[in-house]
Amino acid sequence: MKKLFIFLVIMLISSSAFAHPPIEMTLSYDMKLKTLTVSMIHVVSTNRNQHYIKEIWVTEEEGDPVVFNYRRQQKPREVIEAIPFDAKEGDTIFVKVYCSKGGIKKASIVIPENKVESKE
Repeated sequence: MKKLFIFLVIMLISSSAFAHPPIEMTLSYDMKLKTLTVSMIHVVSTNRNQHYIKEIWVTEEEGDPVVFNYRRQQKPREVIEAIPFDAKEGDTIFVKVYCSKGGIKKASIVIPENKVESKE
């Protein structure tokens, strides 16, 4: 029984060692195009079908999230997604991204008059 417990602990630790959120995430919003751009640095292995940004959740204040699902990461180092999203001045947009191996990164941006950038 003790060996089984030790084995399970080792498996849990080793699987979470590969889980990591993006190193960096930048959000920008273009009022004219009504587009949120999510730029991330997320370094993955050579097999981008197994390790990738799996989901991007976008929500305003306390609204229901709009979820974008992915099955692979196109580039081994970065992910840039332009997401159509209607927002107005003063709105706060919250973004949560999920790595397929388990890491999570969060960021938010407050929409002023024109295009802005927020780095987290």
